[in-house]
Amino acid sequence: MGWFIAFLVLLGVPFGLELRRTRVDDKLRADTMSAGQFVKLAKGVTHYRLDGPTGGPVIVAIHGLTTPSYIWSAITPLLTRAGYCVLSYDLFGRGLSDRASGAQDETFFVTQLHGLLEALEIRTPVVLLGYSLGGMIAVDFAAKYPSRARAVVLLCPAGLGYVASTFEAFITRTPILGDWLMRLTFETRMRRALAEQSDGQVSGIQKAKAVELTRRGFCDAVLSAQRHMLTRDQSEAHRQLQKRGVPVGALWAELDTVIPLQAMGRLAQINREATQEMVELASHNLPHTHAQEVAQMVHDVITRSQRKRSEHAPEVDEI
Repeated sequence: MGWFIAFLVLLGVPFGLELRRTRVDDKLRADTMSAGQFVKLAKGVTHYRLDGPTGGPVIVAIHGLTTPSYIWSAITPLLTRAGYCVLSYDLFGRGLSDRASGAQDETFFVTQLHGLLEALEIRTPVVLLGYSLGGMIAVDFAAKYPSRARAVVLLCPAGLGYVASTFEAFITRTPILGDWLMRLTFETRMRRALAEQSDGQVSGIQKAKAVELTRRGFCDAVLSAQRHMLTRDQSEAHRQLQKRGVPVGALWAELDTVIPLQAMGRLAQINREATQEMVELASHNLPHTHAQEVAQMVHDVITRSQRKRSEHAPEVDEI
């Protein structure tokens, strides 16, 4: 009987850990110092920021798997000073956005972005700037709504290659047991990774990431996206962008251990018109370690898109 009770206690540990975490609701949003705004969409509230001149070309910045919209904090000022309007937002399950139900797949993410643009009445073509998982969302959105995509800029994008540990791969492909293991180990594994990234000192972006671990629904959102998005191959979606003439730029990191550099070669084979660059000695943390290079890539792709399309956007300064 003793072992059975111990088993039940162990089985319930992940659920107890989740109940201790903070619920993301209107009270938390009111108590949190945020320069952003909130809008109610079909699946729930989305937290967003709109920075820069309203008359400038609109850049929609889409963050990655575990890093909400604050990941753009170093890049946004560079783009707004150059005359761009930057829309950044938290994907459902992250940051201050609702923990929306449903599998986090292509339809889930594209619907959120489409709803946000509609709610904000942004109907002119936008530049889609996607990081990691956000790169997949940018490609999916542009493939489904090519007339709404002025250009696509990808930073270490998933979709053409993704490196997962043996443990992560097991969790992803194993229902029930994988869910339990994910909830049991997620916080420990994340905090260890954050400590390694900052040489033991969790600060800045790492500190903000650590806050995510104290909020309900974050772990489940990450697992759902891993299962329903990161396991996909986006070759066909990339082919659609090439066929429809959507300008694409991609920035890769030489020391990236999450997205293999072979993906750069795959994109070159699929879309020979895509502009690609590799940042030497850079890791997967490209948005907050190499903001200048990212901003320059965005500017270069937009400039190229303006030459290809008949539509002329307002003049912007050099980065």
